[in-house]
Amino acid sequence: MQRKFSDMWKINWRIWLLLAAGVSTSFAALGQTAVQPRSPAPLCIDAVCPPDETESSPQGIKWHPGFYVWYTPSNNFVNYEPSHQQAILNFIDSIGNEPSIKGIQVIGYWGEFESDTAGDYSNGFASVDAILARLQKYGKYLQVAINPAHFGSYPPANYAQFFPKYLVQPENGGTDYSGKYGISLMDRSPDGLQARVWQTATSDRFIAMIRAYGARYNGHPNFEMIGFGETSINTNIGTDGFSWPALDEQIRRHLAAARAAFPNTGVRFVANWYFTNPAMISLIDYAVSLGCAIGGPDVLPNEAIAANQAFAGAGIGGTPSTDWRGVVPFVSEVQSPELGGGEGTWTNEQLYLSAMQGVATKSGGATGSGTAVYRAVRPQYFVWYYNDWAGGAEQQWRTGTLPFIRKINGAVASTSCPKGYKSGCRTD
Repeated sequence: MQRKFSDMWKINWRIWLLLAAGVSTSFAALGQTAVQPRSPAPLCIDAVCPPDETESSPQGIKWHPGFYVWYTPSNNFVNYEPSHQQAILNFIDSIGNEPSIKGIQVIGYWGEFESDTAGDYSNGFASVDAILARLQKYGKYLQVAINPAHFGSYPPANYAQFFPKYLVQPENGGTDYSGKYGISLMDRSPDGLQARVWQTATSDRFIAMIRAYGARYNGHPNFEMIGFGETSINTNIGTDGFSWPALDEQIRRHLAAARAAFPNTGVRFVANWYFTNPAMISLIDYAVSLGCAIGGPDVLPNEAIAANQAFAGAGIGGTPSTDWRGVVPFVSEVQSPELGGGEGTWTNEQLYLSAMQGVATKSGGATGSGTAVYRAVRPQYFVWYYNDWAGGAEQQWRTGTLPFIRKINGAVASTSCPKGYKSGCRTD
């Protein structure tokens, strides 16, 4: 799926954005061994230790399912740049009285959420505070995702436009003189940068950020969900110590830390492709055991995404999986590649039904149960990209997508509290 990078990421937006869709399904050929689920050991970071148990609060997890909009205001977005911040607030005003829209999704690079000094989250807090205040005015909700990678072109001497300087090598604009952290090139794809989250030191910093945001926003009634990264990594084995088992271990630590830091907030595991089918299934099972929502980038009516099939109990490549639908939420996310980019120019209805009903024929679009090609994921959350440039009138927000969402009244597969939310759901 690397063909999508040119459609979406070479525009080089410094905006609130999510990781582009993943790499091909051929990771099994890499010959890695599936890693079995295990609970990461507790770790204190910045003198803050995790709680002993997850989901311990009797108050339940915030639950406001429905349609959310992924809004991207402009090129070269910086979270504290006043005009771009105002664009987000203006967009919230524009949907404030739309009953079919539950809220927005804002997504940014690691450097949007943590400043150049380790542990300084002031710029990120200021941005999220302002957005939450405006959403609260209208009774709407926020989903946030933190991106430890950049897909697309980049200035070789300035990786720090995407990452905190303390993580970046000096020759690329940073202050990591000791080489403790570092940013790696995506050498399976010609364009892209990746924080070395497979390394414990870098992963510790990511976990510290998750905990800081949890301490500030878990109790906020309009902060609906937190997510980060994705399972696809476009880095060759051995590059800067990268290996899939190392990444697997750190992803599990991130998920456990997020659930502990956000006991009353949705936690989203952003999954699409992984190095082997058994490893993908194992990791999804682990996320479900923590009560995490599942759902990666893209809704593709012509392609069975591995994580989606594992979640829906269809298995992957002959490896069986458990049907987790209704146990934890699924988040379907429409991105620009399927709205006129490298993944096709689909109608709003085709995209919607492919998630809700599955796909029964590759040529015929979304029809019926989808068992012949892939099974429906039946999402409780539907995130739709605000598109005003790709495709035609049908694919663009004002002329196609918003009218469609109004037509279906923002309906999702279910609004019942997921069974995996053991402490219940909080709907206030």
